[in-house]
Amino acid sequence: MKACTHDDRVDRRADQRRKNASMLPSPRTGVATAVLILFCGVTAAPLFAQDLQGGTGVFITRAFVPSVRRPRPPYAKPRPAKAPRSRTPTPTPTSIDPDELAEDATAIAESAIELGGAQRDAKPPRYAEAERAFRIAEKINPKDARPQAWLGDIYFEQERYKEAEAALRRAVALDPADAVSYVRLSYMFSKLGRFDEADEFARRVQTLKPNEFYGYCSLGWSKFRSKNYGEAEAAYRRAIELSPKTSGLYGDMGLVLVSQGRLADAVPYFRQALQLNPENVSARVNYGVTLQKLGQLDQAIEQYARAIELAPKSTQARSNLGALHYLKGDAALAREHWEGTARLGGAYPVDRAGLLVLDRKLGEARAQLEKYTQSNAANADGWLMLGDVRRAQGDGAGAGTAYARAAQLAPEYARLPRPTLPKQSPSLAGDSAARTAAGAANEEGRMTLAEAAAKGRTIDVQALLDKGANVNEQAGDGRTALMFAAAQGHAETVSALLKGGADANARDKFGQTALIYAVGRGHTETVKSLLAGGADVHAKSGRGVTPLKLAQSNGHREVAKQLKQAGAQQ
Repeated sequence: MKACTHDDRVDRRADQRRKNASMLPSPRTGVATAVLILFCGVTAAPLFAQDLQGGTGVFITRAFVPSVRRPRPPYAKPRPAKAPRSRTPTPTPTSIDPDELAEDATAIAESAIELGGAQRDAKPPRYAEAERAFRIAEKINPKDARPQAWLGDIYFEQERYKEAEAALRRAVALDPADAVSYVRLSYMFSKLGRFDEADEFARRVQTLKPNEFYGYCSLGWSKFRSKNYGEAEAAYRRAIELSPKTSGLYGDMGLVLVSQGRLADAVPYFRQALQLNPENVSARVNYGVTLQKLGQLDQAIEQYARAIELAPKSTQARSNLGALHYLKGDAALAREHWEGTARLGGAYPVDRAGLLVLDRKLGEARAQLEKYTQSNAANADGWLMLGDVRRAQGDGAGAGTAYARAAQLAPEYARLPRPTLPKQSPSLAGDSAARTAAGAANEEGRMTLAEAAAKGRTIDVQALLDKGANVNEQAGDGRTALMFAAAQGHAETVSALLKGGADANARDKFGQTALIYAVGRGHTETVKSLLAGGADVHAKSGRGVTPLKLAQSNGHREVAKQLKQAGAQQ
């Protein structure tokens, strides 16, 4: 419906009433006029929803419901049937009907609340406009709890917690049965570390709504945040009994169990959360973390890759993918994910230390990791990378201490083979070290075929081939010029090497082929060139992963599509 509609159907009495009301000096009249101006031309739905996110994905809906006595919008009455003309003129009204004015004010307040909700639900939310509309509704009807509740919600979303608390407390003072405001207050106090108050409001919800799940999940979240895991588990179990189809409850329950070290127990809860809602990103990332701690790396990679597809700006998923590729010895992919996390604003210290390790700045990396593990002693990855660095520096005792601490936190994960960090290890120094890895320049300083390939200098590659360079010569780690070019996505250079006789299916010491390098990094055109040059689409990596599986795990949809078209199978 469109509010503020004016046409020929407006009768004279309503016309006069509007004119008289517009001349009133009352502040309420000014407010009403402002709403009408705001609302002109806006089509509003009769209902809109406000989502309250609890924990890692539980949504509780606050819905706008028009008041029972909500009148029709003002000045929209149909024209009455024409009465026979009378020679006696009809007197013009000179006074205002208080009841009709009150009805008009109620309708305007309702419209203001509705408009505020529409502004809040916009993409992106228009908080200033929403706040203005709710303030107008508040002034028109200061005894209505709804404007205060919605103000509290939008303040909470903007992290204006002091204002949110004041508004929500006013809302529950006006309407003590407003369970959603109690839930909002409980989650806000959990976030602020005021756990006694969080528990108090959660229990009020349980009293008001004993058969609804959200009083129990808000209590569970407070207990989880205060590390009272036993009570948190009991609260979430009750919430799941009351609402067994709510995905977020299972995700939160899994997180509670993981925090107690009960990884295997958490797995079915994460699976159930994803079965109910495959787009529950937080549950998917937490499931990936659980699988990673259990040592199931390929399955963890699948979960992180899917999370990135659903939420491309997810820094946690990218960060963890970097750690797993580092663990597998693929420095280039580790660097790609860690640098991607940094570009998105991620500030995880282990990522920064990992990049220092890849750049061979072991002293700086060790200092950062030792500082980090002192204040974050429960992080297994921090201890494991610190152990790697100490071992590379010849500090065997220090490395053993770090590895032992990690084994206490994540035994299955800590048992996995760790990458070796010898000086200038080509597998972990990054492809910028292609010159060193391939023998680099000879005594006269001339560019080698591997270096030219890694830099994508196709003209130099062709010149070196014309001079008799061995197109399949392998570096110390077994990589060929074709692998260097493929890893960097130089499709034109790849084509030149293949035409020059490069073996498309040669393997390095880790069992990787050029196609595996290109697929892992999502180089679509390079994959196309390799397939055209005879690369085996079924050739597995040294860890037994097919190119198609690798593409899917890393979220490279276009590459996966190409591979399928070439006949690839799982």
